[in-house]
Amino acid sequence: MADLPVLTISSVNQATELIGDRLANEVRLQLHEMTSLLEAEAIKETTRPGRHGYVLTNPELLDCKSRAKVRLVREYDRLYQETMRQCDRVLLPLDNDIAALKVSIAMEDHEIPHAGPALTERNRGVQHCYYPEAQFSLHPSYEYGTTQQTRVPYQPAFATDQERAQASARDRRAQREWWKSNLAFLEKIRKILEDNRIQLERALKSELDHHLRRQSDLGVGYHGYEFRPLPAPAPVPPPAP
Repeated sequence: MADLPVLTISSVNQATELIGDRLANEVRLQLHEMTSLLEAEAIKETTRPGRHGYVLTNPELLDCKSRAKVRLVREYDRLYQETMRQCDRVLLPLDNDIAALKVSIAMEDHEIPHAGPALTERNRGVQHCYYPEAQFSLHPSYEYGTTQQTRVPYQPAFATDQERAQASARDRRAQREWWKSNLAFLEKIRKILEDNRIQLERALKSELDHHLRRQSDLGVGYHGYEFRPLPAPAPVPPPAP
């Protein structure tokens, strides 16, 4: 038996082709070290302990390849699920924030909470002046003084109900538009994250298929079978009110 020729195989099709018409007592088989994990799995399906088949001289290599394939798929699945969970940890709160903003934008005017100073104080403060550069230069001289004549005067608050109502309406318009801007940014982030999730999912599956099919040293011997865990994602800050 030891004197029989040895045929090196790396796939079922290659084994069939090399064996040809030769009987089991005429040749022995040897698994190539670079056999892909998928091809090794296919060979493993028709290999078992026995006496009457074609003797495989390195069954340990086949066992290692088979084990590597099983563990690679298992570790990929764990990594994939962990990756999707991390995506969800960002996307799900983002969806909640988007839904909350849409509710806020749809509020009736009287439901929007008041912001800013009291309406009786609106527009009150120190008088401001506009200084056109053509008249006052880029760095104008301001009035300074302590007497009533040189002191910058104060400006009174809005005096009429109409002015105060208009100020309150502007507040609500500004708040609603701020929410719309916030919503636009979050929706843009969500779309990018969702697109990235789809691309990531496809890329991971493609990478798994690549490693299962490529001829390599994967499973050529005994080794550790754990992938490193993903780092914890950074916390996502809540949107500004």
